[in-house]
Amino acid sequence: MFQKMNPVVKALVMFVIGCIVMLAVEWLAALIKGTTFEINWLYIIGMGAVIALLDAVFPAEKRKQNRENLKNSFKR
Repeated sequence: MFQKMNPVVKALVMFVIGCIVMLAVEWLAALIKGTTFEINWLYIIGMGAVIALLDAVFPAEKRKQNRENLKNSFKR
């Protein structure tokens, strides 16, 4: 899906996905702990940026290819 996408648009999409995921994780953690849910915007935006940066440094396509190569190396 993201293979032929512009790198800037891909980074923005990954940032938004990262922010949404971290917001959901914070909400779920508050729900499980039974504490009040408080949005920490700095943490959520920072983790969204980290997720986008990690996807730029270690692309999913490359990780998938590495897993397939490793799996094929055990089939000898």
